[in-house]
Amino acid sequence: MLILKIIGNLVKSKSIAIVFALFFSFWSWLYTYKKNILKFWLIFGLNILALIVILITGIIFISATTEGHPEFNEYLKGFETFFHSESASISQESYRTFSIILLALAITGVYEIGVWVWTLIDYAIKPTAFFNSYR
Repeated sequence: MLILKIIGNLVKSKSIAIVFALFFSFWSWLYTYKKNILKFWLIFGLNILALIVILITGIIFISATTEGHPEFNEYLKGFETFFHSESASISQESYRTFSIILLALAITGVYEIGVWVWTLIDYAIKPTAFFNSYR
C-alpha cells in the first residue's frame, strides 16, 4: 500500500499518458483514474459485453458447422476439419453463420479502434496543467 501511495502522489505527465494511450487504449485511463473513473468503467463494461457477443457467435458457428457430421464431434477444430473432410459439404447455413461471426468481429474491431482513438484524443487535448495539478 505504501508503494501505491508513493506512485499515486507522483506528478503525472502528458507525454506518458499519451504513450500509455497509444499502447494500452482505455487501460491508460487508470493513469488518471480519479478523473477518468466513469470513462474507464463504461468502456470496461462494454468490452465485457463485446467479449460475450464474440464468444456466443463463436459457439453458434462451431455448433452450426459441425451439426449433422458425427466425425466432427471427435475434433472440434472448426475450419481445419470442416474443409478437409471428404464427407462434409458446406451448406448455406454455414456460410450465413460464418457471415454473422465476421460481422460481429468487424463491429467489435471498429468499436475497439474508436475507443483507442478516443483515448488518444482525450489525453492529447488535456492541458499540461491538468497533469501537473493531478494528485
